[in-house]
Amino acid sequence: MGIGLPAKTSNTKVILNGGHKVTFARPDGYFAFHNVPAGTHLIEVFSLGYFFSPVIRVDMRARNLGHIQAALTENRRVLNELVLEPLKEEKYYEMRKAFNILSLLKSPMGMMVGSMVVMVFVMPKMTENIV
Repeated sequence: MGIGLPAKTSNTKVILNGGHKVTFARPDGYFAFHNVPAGTHLIEVFSLGYFFSPVIRVDMRARNLGHIQAALTENRRVLNELVLEPLKEEKYYEMRKAFNILSLLKSPMGMMVGSMVVMVFVMPKMTENIV
């Protein structure tokens, strides 16, 4: 007996009980686990570019095979149907900041160069009076 549940994308990896069973969502968004015994199971969802709820608890009862009761573990909210929607879209890259000359002078290397330039002009003036 399989459990067919809608998912968000076709590149979604769905893991049951920490890797006991693994499946991938079909292109239409559904996935299934076969030969799952009755009891409480944890589902984790991984998808490139999306962040899903960390763990979903699914209860299967021996009396009603094929009928499940799902709940999000973070807020214990019971779900009427298990539709896996991502919480947010993950962004792997950050936009580069625009070039700023002041940031170049504030950097450690800029400060060292600036202090050396000051020393090149100040040190000869200081040593003139010593002799």
